[in-house]
Amino acid sequence: MLLSLLLLAMPVQGVTPTDFDARVIELSTSSDGDEWLPIFFDPTGASVDLGNQIPLDLASQTAPIAEWHHVRIALETEIMIQATDPCGSGQTIYHGIDLTGDPVHDPDGDGVWVLHFATLEHGGSISGDGSVLNPKLLPDSIKPPKGRETRIRVLIRTTEIVRCEDGVVVVDTPEIRVVCDDGSPDIRPLTNQRFQVSCLRVDNNAPLPSLTTLQGILTFDENGSWSASDGFQHSLDVITAAGSAQDFNSLRGLWGTRKDGRVWMTMEGLKGILVGHLGGWDETLAMTSFENEGVSFTLFGNQWPQSSPADPFQQPTRFLHYGARLELLETDPLDGDLVWHDAFGRFSGSGGWIGFDGLVLVNELRWLRVFDPGQHQIVVDSDPLSMPQGAPFNVVTTGGEMDLNLLDWNQQHHGSVISDGRFTLSSPSDHTDLAHGIGMTLGIPWTASPSSLTGQTLNGTYFSDIKVEGGTLPAAGRFSVSFDSGGVVQWKQQQVVEGQMVVQEFSGTWTMDPEAMVEIDLPGVGRWRGQLSESPRILGLVSSPNGTNGFDDRFIGLLLWH
Repeated sequence: MLLSLLLLAMPVQGVTPTDFDARVIELSTSSDGDEWLPIFFDPTGASVDLGNQIPLDLASQTAPIAEWHHVRIALETEIMIQATDPCGSGQTIYHGIDLTGDPVHDPDGDGVWVLHFATLEHGGSISGDGSVLNPKLLPDSIKPPKGRETRIRVLIRTTEIVRCEDGVVVVDTPEIRVVCDDGSPDIRPLTNQRFQVSCLRVDNNAPLPSLTTLQGILTFDENGSWSASDGFQHSLDVITAAGSAQDFNSLRGLWGTRKDGRVWMTMEGLKGILVGHLGGWDETLAMTSFENEGVSFTLFGNQWPQSSPADPFQQPTRFLHYGARLELLETDPLDGDLVWHDAFGRFSGSGGWIGFDGLVLVNELRWLRVFDPGQHQIVVDSDPLSMPQGAPFNVVTTGGEMDLNLLDWNQQHHGSVISDGRFTLSSPSDHTDLAHGIGMTLGIPWTASPSSLTGQTLNGTYFSDIKVEGGTLPAAGRFSVSFDSGGVVQWKQQQVVEGQMVVQEFSGTWTMDPEAMVEIDLPGVGRWRGQLSESPRILGLVSSPNGTNGFDDRFIGLLLWH
């Protein structure tokens, strides 16, 4: 195993240090939390400059072939920082953080800050404080493959942690995360690749959620960092009905992969880590973030080709779409509905019609803005959206860019054509529009048989919005589905509920028709419908109108081959 210290960019309103000197004493890993294998140990501490964004490899250790569920890291509690004075003097300041004797970081006062991490099954938590009894979350267990190197990566936030408060310089305690990957830089499947991505982020910490849609091209560099280009971000505050839009070409972060297709990313502006999966053909990404209570973040993406066709609808094409729009009622400008919906249908010729395979499902969160903006009267309607089986649309494609206008919905979506019959979408193309969403297209195979799914276990991520008492509850998570013989399906999902990560497992049945349209039924839980697509090799799912929970649950998920 190899220890690398990297930077995790998690912005706080402040200044980023030019130098950030710390001393690492230990990094160890364990299978059971009792017996520890030291990867690195130096009682005097190894000095590292965390202001230098080049990964630093401290040590390596041969490890037995086993599954490791715990990681322990120890730092000296005195950390020195050099930065520009955030209080406006323009001078360079030197500031120290001394956590010696701190009841959270150094309760015994020995000058060593020890942090424990564990997988969910072994007590790890997104709200963990890093103590032995309450470890922080290790997103995945560490499985060193035979003859391959596994890197344990310690990510330490240094971005914008120095700030001015009432004229006094304050330095926030750096946040530390641990992840791992088992690919060296020259064999990582994402290295030097470009992906077109669409993202939906919902912050549900306020009385009503705020929504953010992002779309752009991500380039994954060989040094373990990524950057964005042609990016666009649109935000909506539901309470004030105010939207804003901006480019985000400067957005960047870190990334790593695992042999089993799992991927992790950090993203500036998002606290924590995105985790998910890369398809077996290295052409599709599906990721989510677990580490923010009340925040749901989903990212879908396709590999960006060298050239793109002008018309994405030359082959039979279905689509998945998940969106939310804010409707201000014409009868009273102080009333409104936040409407969540998902759609599953097909295109029929460029500039023609968009057809829906079944009802478009809707959750409506009705609210009343009164003179006191802190008060809201919330009721929920759950009704199918009345739509014809065919609805008009038009498409404009220019150099790989695409604008799709759903005329009956009065929604304009912007995206990128990936290849014949494939594109990704995020909404809106018009930043004054009060609609948000993500979309993916799915090619309909010419021939299909249930045998193509039988025996497969697919992994992916999802976004859902569930009707609850007094409102709706957005959530994002990871899931895996095993398609057994005899039409039996095993479903396992992970998501954050009330600040804690939970794992749920269900059994049910599955069917597939000649057009590779799949239905999954989990009795007492829900029912989903979707399309098995050969290019890209994915299974996309949305809610089924005849599901267990009827119109109360919205859902979109991508399951990937590995």
